[in-house]
Parts: sequence; structure tokens; C-alpha cells
Amino acid sequence: GVIDEARISVGARYTAAFTPVRYSTVDASTLALWHFDEGTGTTAANAVGPAHTGTLAGGPIWVPEP
Repeated sequence: GVIDEARISVGARYTAAFTPVRYSTVDASTLALWHFDEGTGTTAANAVGPAHTGTLAGGPIWVPEP
């Protein structure tokens, strides 16, 4: 599978069916948001700030966005 973004929020973000956005933005409920835009390596920057930088394990394979 392909994961394009991952977000951790303060609480439940959705209570009904929804259509995910193409590129999420940080808001008051966002604790961490990784866009996985780096393209190489094993580190993912947190869009909220320097805390919670992601370390990708298992040999991630970066693919260009369509």
C-alpha cells in the first residue's frame, strides 16, 4: 500500500462519512502531521514543528506522486 500522509489529532476528527483532502493543513487539533514529501531517506518532518519527527523503518520505498 501507499501512505501519502499521516495525522495525529487531539480527538476524533470525523463523526460521519468524509472525503479526505489531497493535502492536509495544520489546525488547532493537530498534534502531528507528516506529509511524506521528503522523497528519500528514513526521516519524515512533522508539519506542526520539530517535535515528533518520524523515523521510517523497514526500508521505505519513495514513489513520485501521480
